[in-house]
Amino acid sequence: MGPPSVAGNPEALQVLRLITVPALLVIPFLGRVLRRWRPARRGAAALGVAAMSVAAGSVSSDYLIGLSIAVLLLVAAISATASAIVESLLVQVRPEETGGATALYGSFTFLGASAGPALASVVSPWGFRIGMLAAAIWLAIGVGLILVSSAGAGARRSIQHGTEGAVSSLR
Repeated sequence: MGPPSVAGNPEALQVLRLITVPALLVIPFLGRVLRRWRPARRGAAALGVAAMSVAAGSVSSDYLIGLSIAVLLLVAAISATASAIVESLLVQVRPEETGGATALYGSFTFLGASAGPALASVVSPWGFRIGMLAAAIWLAIGVGLILVSSAGAGARRSIQHGTEGAVSSLR
């Protein structure tokens, strides 16, 4: 099962795969630009773009061009989110804990990659669009979790450093 524009069409599927390559190549080179925003804000914004692109992909899935743009934006957003999350983790841990923190991040990444297809099969009886909307909702929940956890991290840092009026980590 898949979107009507791709189901049973190997060429269309290959287009969707190839459309991700520019995003994967460009996002790392935008590091200086993206670093203008703190990791938590950047990660939440990028994950929000991912959620919106998945929702848009569910609406435009009848058309290969619309779905291709949604997939391109999704991959770019997830790539930007991943780097922001890793940076956020590394800022919060002591230097001797960076290996464990990145290993934990990697474990959760692979867990998500493994659970994704299983969760997709659960919602597949309701169709492709419902599955995409469910994914968009989960991504939006992720945005909320980033914002809540980064607000808590800012509060913990201000308490540790004795600065009650510390600047939020979201700025």
